[in-house]
Amino acid sequence: MDNPSYKIIRVARDQDLIEQIGRDIYFDVVDHDRVRTFHVLKQTPFKLFKEEIAEVFGIPVQFQRFWTFANRQNHTYRPRKPLTPEEESKPVGELKEISKKAEEKELKLFLEVELGLHRRPVAPPVKSTEDILLFFKLYDPEKGELRYVGRLFVNSYAKPYDILGKVNEMAGFGPNEEVDLYEEIKFVPFVMCELIDRAASFRTNQLEDGDIICFQKRFVGAAESCRYLTVPSFLEHIRGLQETVRFVSYFNSLDEFIGAAEISGSGEGPSSGTQTSHILPRAPSSEEVENAKQSLKECLSDLFKLNMKDRLASALSTLSIAETGLSDEQRSSVLEFRVNFDNFITDYLTFEQDNSEYELLKLQSDLLSSAMKKNRETHLSYKELSEKLAREKEELKKKLEETKSRNAKLISDWEALMAESKETKSKYISQKPKLAEAEERKRIAEERMSRSTAAWSSLKARFL
Repeated sequence: MDNPSYKIIRVARDQDLIEQIGRDIYFDVVDHDRVRTFHVLKQTPFKLFKEEIAEVFGIPVQFQRFWTFANRQNHTYRPRKPLTPEEESKPVGELKEISKKAEEKELKLFLEVELGLHRRPVAPPVKSTEDILLFFKLYDPEKGELRYVGRLFVNSYAKPYDILGKVNEMAGFGPNEEVDLYEEIKFVPFVMCELIDRAASFRTNQLEDGDIICFQKRFVGAAESCRYLTVPSFLEHIRGLQETVRFVSYFNSLDEFIGAAEISGSGEGPSSGTQTSHILPRAPSSEEVENAKQSLKECLSDLFKLNMKDRLASALSTLSIAETGLSDEQRSSVLEFRVNFDNFITDYLTFEQDNSEYELLKLQSDLLSSAMKKNRETHLSYKELSEKLAREKEELKKKLEETKSRNAKLISDWEALMAESKETKSKYISQKPKLAEAEERKRIAEERMSRSTAAWSSLKARFL
């Protein structure tokens, strides 16, 4: 339905995020083309529309809170702010998205529903100016999967470290599981997903309503079974796949276009010269009449030969004033044709001009077709190079893992050597006092030995 009297309202819910993220989309929050759509008269009060939502989704009006979306400067599309009571009192036709590009006929919303005991809807929490709504995606490196696990309101002055327990609970992890948090910042024209400082506040980390946090278990060491160990590397991989699909899809359609263009083909147009009128001031001789008749016959057999129309004009001029050599029917035909000769020449020149334009356009078309084919060949070479680089990347990744492993072993051996060195140094230091004591005892013993030796020598001298 494309009626100017109606407003198209697309309503996204948590269930849509669960179904889409990791399957249909990986970046941003939701694809509104895949959510429930409503066509509502623009004069309908939004409060009345909420009653329709209550019937469709089974969510009582008092438990509904709607968020509008906004296009950000980094080309992302996120929930921006909840509708105020004043806005909900307006007709749906007066509600707009916070976007310069927002279409007047559409309104895209996120329906926030909080669940209490037994997963029954409850009233949404009061949101202060310091509270921000964050969405969470969990990445599993072992499975290579990304999925939506929930959302949280956090105080902008709190720290990510303060919510790790709730984050682990959303993921089904133990309360003390170490996780790394990344902010999904943008994905056009390249992926930007940065590690969040858990010790700094959400405000310091520049997080705001609608931002997305991707998280994963913290990996210690290398995991050979995981191709993409971190959230950023996985998202870069997905972005690369999307770009490859986009390029291949385009060039496949280009192949079809080139094929269709070649099948349509083109014909060759005749070429022509210029026309000059010749008027004979006197009656032609019999020989001139015969020559003119011969020229006319040749012209009639093939008008579009080079300079043929000049000969035709000359022949007609001669025959139109010939007194002999023509039958009455021939003379009548010549005169009638000569009367319309200017129109004939105009048509002929128009044809020549159109034919020249056609030939020029055909040449340009052939050149463009050749350029498209060349672009396709370049695309194939790029594709081959991309595959080669992907293989090289995998090899470098393996070498990097080997280097990391060797470096880890080196660090471990180095640590062991340092521990051994510390122990040796400690023993050496503790040994020094003992060595000094032993040295002193040795000195005293040497003095005693010297006295004993002297006495022994004296005794020996007396008796020997």
